[in-house]
Amino acid sequence: MREIGMNTKSKIHALRISGGITQMQLAAGLGVSFQAVSKWEAGQTMPDLPKLERDGIQAATHFVESTLSVEPAA
Repeated sequence: MREIGMNTKSKIHALRISGGITQMQLAAGLGVSFQAVSKWEAGQTMPDLPKLERDGIQAATHFVESTLSVEPAA
């Protein structure tokens, strides 16, 4: 199985930890399972961005930005 780049999995994990939230909390905010978040952080899979967009990326983006104190992308 091909592992995703260290940068992506490290960013997901670091942002979640710095925000003080669990995998379950992040999963709930993004509308995915906590197993999906775990696989992202382990580098086993990548987030399904088209699915997140289709299922409401604005809500997910707001959740991530507000929960993790991430600045919006310019």
